[in-house]
Amino acid sequence: MDMATKKEPKDESFGKAPAPEEMVVTREEAAIPVVPAMQPRIVEYRKLSEDEERRVSRVKSEFDNVIGYLKVLRDSVHDSELQRMYSISITEAEAASMWAVRAITWRV
Repeated sequence: MDMATKKEPKDESFGKAPAPEEMVVTREEAAIPVVPAMQPRIVEYRKLSEDEERRVSRVKSEFDNVIGYLKVLRDSVHDSELQRMYSISITEAEAASMWAVRAITWRV
């Protein structure tokens, strides 16, 4: 028999919620410590220096130019796969812009 056509037996419990009596927690399971969720780091706003403001402004301006050009290119084609590629490149450029600004303004 060909392995590609062999069907596995269907698991009847797949996708069903367990019965309430199956949801009981044992003493051993209850003794496992629960790791607390990470607390968000609170960051206070601080005024940027003139140098940081200049760098952030330039990064945003340069990325705005690139993103605008990519949008023009995307809108000039009628192939959906090409449009998708341009859209992905736009998204990645937006992310790169955000990371660059974050790097410029980062304080330890």
